[in-house]
Amino acid sequence: SKVEIRQDLEDLIVRDLLGPWDGESERIKSSPKSRYLVGMLAPVVHNPQVQKASDDGVDGDDEVAVVGEGASSNTGDEVDEDSAASGLLMHPSSMGLRCQVSSETTELQVVARWGHYQPAIVGGDGEEGSRGFSREQIEVSRTVDLTTPEEDYDFLELGARIHVEVHTQAARKIIEISLMNVKEHEKTAPVQSWMFQAGVEVSGLTNEPVFLPTDDVLEAPVQDPDPEVQHLSLLYREQLEFVVGRACSVMAVRAPGTRRAMSVRTEWLPTTDIPQTKAVGAENSLMSMAELAIADADTLSSGLTPLIDGYAQWIASQRAIASELPSHLKLIANDPLDLADWTLERLRLGLAMLGEKSEVGDQARKAFAFMNRAMRDQRIRSEVSLLRTSEPTLTVDQALAEVEARGASAASWRPFQLAFIIKQLPLIVEPWADQRSSDVAAAELLFFPTGGGKTEAYLGLAAFTFAMRRLQGIVESAEGPLDGNSGVAVLMRYTLRLLTSQQFVRATTLMCAAEVIRQEDEETWGSEPFRIGLWVGTAVSPKVYEEAKAQIVDAKADGGSSHGLTVLQVKRCPWCGTSINPRSDLVAKDELRRIHVYCGDVLGRCEFSKAKSSEGLPLLTVDEEIYRFPPAFLLATVDKFSRLSREGQAASLFGYVRERCERHGYRHPDSNEAVCSGAAQHNAKPEIGLAAASAVPALRLRPPD
Repeated sequence: SKVEIRQDLEDLIVRDLLGPWDGESERIKSSPKSRYLVGMLAPVVHNPQVQKASDDGVDGDDEVAVVGEGASSNTGDEVDEDSAASGLLMHPSSMGLRCQVSSETTELQVVARWGHYQPAIVGGDGEEGSRGFSREQIEVSRTVDLTTPEEDYDFLELGARIHVEVHTQAARKIIEISLMNVKEHEKTAPVQSWMFQAGVEVSGLTNEPVFLPTDDVLEAPVQDPDPEVQHLSLLYREQLEFVVGRACSVMAVRAPGTRRAMSVRTEWLPTTDIPQTKAVGAENSLMSMAELAIADADTLSSGLTPLIDGYAQWIASQRAIASELPSHLKLIANDPLDLADWTLERLRLGLAMLGEKSEVGDQARKAFAFMNRAMRDQRIRSEVSLLRTSEPTLTVDQALAEVEARGASAASWRPFQLAFIIKQLPLIVEPWADQRSSDVAAAELLFFPTGGGKTEAYLGLAAFTFAMRRLQGIVESAEGPLDGNSGVAVLMRYTLRLLTSQQFVRATTLMCAAEVIRQEDEETWGSEPFRIGLWVGTAVSPKVYEEAKAQIVDAKADGGSSHGLTVLQVKRCPWCGTSINPRSDLVAKDELRRIHVYCGDVLGRCEFSKAKSSEGLPLLTVDEEIYRFPPAFLLATVDKFSRLSREGQAASLFGYVRERCERHGYRHPDSNEAVCSGAAQHNAKPEIGLAAASAVPALRLRPPD
């Protein structure tokens, strides 16, 4: 089962990083210092002297450097960003924990455990013995007296000490317990002087839970005046802290039904379970993307009302819980509950707009239907691509049939995703709303565990935005008319370039879905293709056409190698999963100054193959192209935003354009004149199907929503 696989993986990680890999009496050929990464305590250096240590910290076969000089080859201020920190590298000789008990508690039981390795002749069956190390499990325990402020419990024959400090504070005792390696060595120390897999566990002398939480907001008011800290204290009032680690992490075993702990212990590799989040009360809501794509106003109202009613019921249950809280927490609970009521009102407004029998309601429903179909298609096609990647012999039709056989589960919303979209609809439909431009404007934070579906939630809202802009066309603003038929609709900023590339691949499938819908009905959705752009640093994507073309030429000369080919950000067609060959499917169009990426389907069955599409996949990865053809969806990194003041032509991403060339796209006053000037670049070229082109004045494009 998934649970068993996770437990096995967790066990393997602990055995690999902490040890022992082969059990408490293992025999290994390599030094445990180089074999394991965490959980070791070094002997005390009696006369510390800075010395050069080998890269792995091992000097010879059985001596380990306790204090060493960093291995960085740089000197002075020339420090490589990716190099290890220079200076002294020191290993701890002690570790432990801090806990709290009531003043009536006078004794605790402390157990310390570690592994002791010593040189031995080791070898497998039929193998000649060789030098290695054998392990012995050591365990010592003491009943510690809490009536004295400080006490040492020595195990000198083992080179260990348990140090205990007791501090009395009001009706509590704060206890510091440390396990120390007291063996002394100069310069380097043999492996047998180290303590491996060291740990401490503390419990009461009886089965009574004696450990008190550091803070319990049910008993005392939150002292921090920050409203966010107070709110978090309320939310996590059941997540009590019983123990604090010293040079390591810690775990506590909480007594069921109490706010106390039975025992506390050190932990080098702590774990925690994150339970799956599931909405309660939305079971009868309409969640199928296919059904929502064809639903009329009445169906939408009846199908989505249970979702909003379920949220209202949940708020009522939270108010009932809040009424039972201590008085100081009731005040803290008011703000988030009021915010929940405000969110509920926004949900009702969004649903009312979808059910409205008016021009605005009709447009909202059309955009909502567009969104659901596009999201369903991208979900299905993503699964098809995944199946064909794992089973290359599978045809597109076979993969489609396998995914479609899953029924509604193949493409359905999760309640929080649909709620997130519905609450935003009025703000997309009415860009002049106060919440978008006045003092009450604020960022919306979508907070959910990894793998919970955040990406699909914002992709859905993006798809609705694409459709709404096309339906509204030219809208009036304080700065004059804005053309929503072109331009950047969604601007997404990522911190990490790698993450940006990954999300680019995922979002490209949505743009393929939107483009297929547009091609089916250009009268409704316009003639401008839906495209996605990747606007990142030069190391990740090229800046100008010539650079991108040079990459393609080099790739073809190298037999189609994709090494260094940053203009190509997808290895497979996101629509059907067919591999893309840089040698044949990546084309540089000099007349257009465009890079076209085609699906690798040589039989021409895919909508984005050379046989069916003049442009190929709707993606842009060259800065110059992005400025001339501002894509509906733009993914960027923060370093590009920092260059806005130096990249005048990037103003086109925010709608500032002067004219539009039928062949070369939009131009800004700062655009490169060499890109689109002179008759030679606009003459008809019938041999390749190009009609004569000209540039005409253009309205300002609608800026990103």
